[in-house]
Amino acid sequence: MKEIKISWSTDDVFIIADELGIELNEDEAEEILEQLYQNHDASIGICWDVIDSYIEQYQTEKTETK
Repeated sequence: MKEIKISWSTDDVFIIADELGIELNEDEAEEILEQLYQNHDASIGICWDVIDSYIEQYQTEKTETK
């Protein structure tokens, strides 16, 4: 049986956050990555657009709680 794995890291989260002009620290990037892992839609998977959406959602929730 052949198996492949695709992995995402906090570096990937930082790349997208930087493109969006959003500053994150390591803990925030880890939290977003964990949310991606726990809540992703298996029919869509995780891609750059999904990471983008999670970062934007995280940022929105963060500013709403201030």
